[in-house]
Amino acid sequence: MVHPVLAGRGPTLLAGLRERIQLELVARHDFRSGASVLRFRPVRAALQQGF
Repeated sequence: MVHPVLAGRGPTLLAGLRERIQLELVARHDFRSGASVLRFRPVRAALQQGF
């Protein structure tokens, strides 16, 4: 869930991730408050290489 608030500092959500993972957005729901729920899944290797 993403909420549009600027914190300025804090922990990094994906700290320690060793490699970059390509993701595709599969669902999104926006609320009147400005918050959004985003759902992602990893892109399959064959799609990344253009097969």
